[in-house]
Amino acid sequence: IVVLILGVPLMVVSMMHDCSLISPIWLGSAREMTGMNHDMPAFYNLWPWLFGLMATPVVFYSGRDFLRGAWVNLKHGSANMDTLISLGSLTAYGFSLAVLLFKLSGHVYFETAAMIVALILVGKYLEAQAKSATSSAIRALINLQPPTARVLRGGVEVEMAVAEVRAGEIVVVRPGEKIPFDGVVT
Repeated sequence: IVVLILGVPLMVVSMMHDCSLISPIWLGSAREMTGMNHDMPAFYNLWPWLFGLMATPVVFYSGRDFLRGAWVNLKHGSANMDTLISLGSLTAYGFSLAVLLFKLSGHVYFETAAMIVALILVGKYLEAQAKSATSSAIRALINLQPPTARVLRGGVEVEMAVAEVRAGEIVVVRPGEKIPFDGVVT
């Protein structure tokens, strides 16, 4: 929900800003703004600060499981996918924060930090949905198995619970009935 509320609008507005579809909102006094142009450090533009504000909950709240996982792996001297996700998002976030705080010239990548987390979370959500659907389909298939089977014992058909049928017995299946077992058709 945080990713949808903050991450998606962050990406859209950031791309609009990068394509000059929205104007910079310059910060500072009139004396400081004299002669400013789009090449001024991001520090003087309100948009990158807003992008940082929007990206912070996405990276540190929505991505907290990745950050925790990366920290645990780092303590054990190993790496996994959490490490890669954390490294990518924290690098983009940290670089952008440095550009703002130290008044450096350069682009900020807060939207990249947020989108790394967002895309992985969306992928995990889709994977969970697919697993759930597969589990439901398997349960439905299991429920199709009839509870009883008609077995031929001593020339007489006997109806019994499926669990009581032994391997090698002949099961009688009439037209329209469900087949209770895998086997060889005689």
